[in-house]
Amino acid sequence: MPSNSIDFFTPVVDTEAMHENFKKFSDPNYKPVQKAFQEWARDFPDRDNKIVTEFQTTFNSTFWEVYLHKLFKDFGLNPTYDYAAPDYEITYKDQKILVEAVIANNAQDMNPESEAVYPDNFNVGFEYNKNAIIRYANSISSKYIKYKKSYSNLDHVKDKPFVIALGSYDQPCFFLEYDRCILPVLYGLYVDEKNEYNGETVYNYGVPVKKMMNIKKSNGSSVPLGLFTNDSMKEVSAVIFSCGATFSKLEARSKIYTKLNTHFIYVTLNEEGRIKDNTIRMRNKSETIQDSLCILHNPYATNPISQDLLSKQGVSVYNLNIEKNIFYRKINRYFIVGRMARIIIPRKS
Repeated sequence: MPSNSIDFFTPVVDTEAMHENFKKFSDPNYKPVQKAFQEWARDFPDRDNKIVTEFQTTFNSTFWEVYLHKLFKDFGLNPTYDYAAPDYEITYKDQKILVEAVIANNAQDMNPESEAVYPDNFNVGFEYNKNAIIRYANSISSKYIKYKKSYSNLDHVKDKPFVIALGSYDQPCFFLEYDRCILPVLYGLYVDEKNEYNGETVYNYGVPVKKMMNIKKSNGSSVPLGLFTNDSMKEVSAVIFSCGATFSKLEARSKIYTKLNTHFIYVTLNEEGRIKDNTIRMRNKSETIQDSLCILHNPYATNPISQDLLSKQGVSVYNLNIEKNIFYRKINRYFIVGRMARIIIPRKS
């Protein structure tokens, strides 16, 4: 275990209380993955002395927080933890930026993401996206309310950009959501699923979109969307988002495939938003920490941040040009739309 790193894998709870992901993660065959995670967590603080228990029982929120810690360190953003809240303070171009982490979990009446049932292809429909849109909107809104009621009154928060970092773990196969569900939440733009695929499972950049400024829950109540299309959330400078910060990312980066004969299936985009390659089975290729990451800027932000923050290969950057009423998306090449891990078991002769 690296020095200055918390021991996440020595059990501190009964097996019955362990999250399904942790049970898989703690398997002895996954020692290389455990080692990679411990490296991610180097210098990550345990502020309330319960992070290990939370990791072993609820998993995803701690996983996302440790992922962000590693991301910010790798990008040279010098994350600091001098205050109890918000979660991180990072520095970019001499600007201090506050970041609050949150995840989208499954609703109580929905199956958890750990009960993954894989579809036959990457095409998912409106009901699947609707669930994610509602969960995203709830998560972002809850953190905004927390900021308004609590964080904004703190001296170290005043006059600094505030960014919400949202990780998706809201339903089985959440890693296929790409940006279809975050775009209506922030910009009121929804890709028409009927026009997204051309019959060859190829993503078409610039396919018809429609305005979606609200969405109804199953109980009939309406959830407002388009949170960045006016100044109602001007205190939020941007949203960092990913549905790809997963167990499989650690598998890919730890090179465990050399031991378990794991193949990784990727779909990636080029700068034009088109499929760079057909669905590929890849070995001996480690993805980067930022692959599948999105940063979505608020054009009405009181304290805007630089447009090139986190803008590197594998990251997509989004904004609205208010004066020209133009939606802007910059896809840095090799952006991963979807990735799944498969263990290939050779046939016995």
